[in-house]
This record gives sequence, C-alpha cells and structure tokens, in this order.
Amino acid sequence: MKRQAAVAVEGLAGPLADRLAAAVGRAAAALKCPGLGAEIGGMDEARARALNRKFRREGHAAEVLSFPLPSSGPGGFAGEILVCPAAAARQARRRGVSPGRWMEELCVHGYLHLLGYRHDDAESSSMLFSLQRSLMRRMGKPS
Repeated sequence: MKRQAAVAVEGLAGPLADRLAAAVGRAAAALKCPGLGAEIGGMDEARARALNRKFRREGHAAEVLSFPLPSSGPGGFAGEILVCPAAAARQARRRGVSPGRWMEELCVHGYLHLLGYRHDDAESSSMLFSLQRSLMRRMGKPS
C-alpha cells in the first residue's frame, strides 16, 4: 500500500482546499517523501503583511509563507504553509492563470521551502524554481 502525505487544510474550504491539499500531496509523492505532510492555512492580507514584515522584513502582503517544524519522521508534518488568497489572486491575474491554479503552485513552492529549498542566491533559486516547474508539469499544470 502506497503511503500518502497527510495534508490538513484550515481557513480555506471547498474545492479550493481540496485542490491545494492534492497539489501538496502529489508534490510529496513525486519527491519520494509521501509520508511527510503539511498543514495549509489561509490568511487575510493584514496577517500576510504582518507576518511578512516580522519574518522577512518586507512590507507587502506575502502570497505564501512557510514555517517548518522541527524534524519529523514519516507520517509527520514538515510544517505549515500559509497562503493569502487576495494577494495570490492579484498575482494570478498578472500571470494570466486562475487564482486556484496559482495557489496550487504557491503551495508546492511552500512545501519545497518546508523541505529546505531556498532562493537566497542564484544557484539555490535556480534549483528551487526548476524543481517547482518540474513538479507542476508532472501534475499537468505547466508554469
């Protein structure tokens, strides 16, 4: 029996919550860490701005933020992914994709951060975004 990542969603509901959970679950499976789940939560723009200021020293509402948990074994959670639907919707319009589709990619991006991928410099950025694009293509949703 194949192990699937546990993905909990709070603060988002309905088909969107299901899509985001499925995207993270498929990313976990593709990365061969299907037993390591995540929690996905929604945040409004005020919270997205406050958290972004506190943790990244940036003054705008973040589309997505990730907060890793201490190391967890199979069946545990890698951490929390927070997505701001309003900020994500604006960026989705700029990119010409649906907000739901863009939030799926943001959650995959957040999951990669939980696994330790970063974009602090050109090399790490290239690796993270290349992997993100590859995962989205595997899901049939090219960037």
